[in-house]
Amino acid sequence: MIEPVSASPSQNTAPVFRGIDVIVGLLSRFQPMGVDVFCTGKKFLVFNMVGRNLKVKYRRSILGLLWTLAHPISMTAIYFFVFKVVLKVQMPHYLVFVLSGVLTWGFFASTLSEGLEALVGNMGLLTKIPVPIQIFPFVGSVTNLITWLLSLPVLLGAAIWSGSALGVSILTLPYFLATLFVIAYSLSVILSMAFVYLRDLKHILSLVLQAWFYATPVIYNADMIPPRFQWILFLNPVAKIFTAIHGLFVDGRWPSEGEWVMPGVWAVLLMGVAIVAHKRYAGGLIENL
Repeated sequence: MIEPVSASPSQNTAPVFRGIDVIVGLLSRFQPMGVDVFCTGKKFLVFNMVGRNLKVKYRRSILGLLWTLAHPISMTAIYFFVFKVVLKVQMPHYLVFVLSGVLTWGFFASTLSEGLEALVGNMGLLTKIPVPIQIFPFVGSVTNLITWLLSLPVLLGAAIWSGSALGVSILTLPYFLATLFVIAYSLSVILSMAFVYLRDLKHILSLVLQAWFYATPVIYNADMIPPRFQWILFLNPVAKIFTAIHGLFVDGRWPSEGEWVMPGVWAVLLMGVAIVAHKRYAGGLIENL
């Protein structure tokens, strides 16, 4: 059972909470078709649930956050050995390249996998407490984003240690994290509603994510794709986000025009689909849980 919050975060004078209040205030104005997309009307419940998720995630764990980093770091080591040592891929700062891709993919894939079961897994709460259904995919998305942010010092440390060309362009990182968050959250809302009616979707998503991983330039450079197939990257909602993040951490270059535009287009498009699906199907979901 979720315990009520005794005091609002706005009562804390710390700058971080004032900053959060400003962001929440701005997001509260974004309610297309009457849908509270970012659950600002339940912000204290969101804070409480995110905090609970993080506590549960690391409860009774000796290594805590290190377990979250263990999987991406181990996968990075495997990919580095296979591609750099065995296959002799000639790419500078390949360790940072793979680490930035694997960590970011982990955030995206985890958000979709957990979001899929967000409604079914919280059936008890949904049938007892009047909360918007999107709050559960949203909380999961925020929790995974915080986990990614906690791994950022490791990624920056690896970039500095390897001598990659970090520059002022790293300041554009929030834009790409924001668009990736919106894409992942929107897909989570859509998937969570569809999963109520189609339980086979769990197995389908697992297969799709495997194929999607290799169809996205996570562990390889997009330039390795033959020119005649480059157009496929524009059909992949997250491809340009990964090429941009690779560029920020490895080359220190500024994002290209396509890297600026395509993530925003996909974020708006998928958010629109999620809002329409919510308006049409949210009302009858609880009785089908």
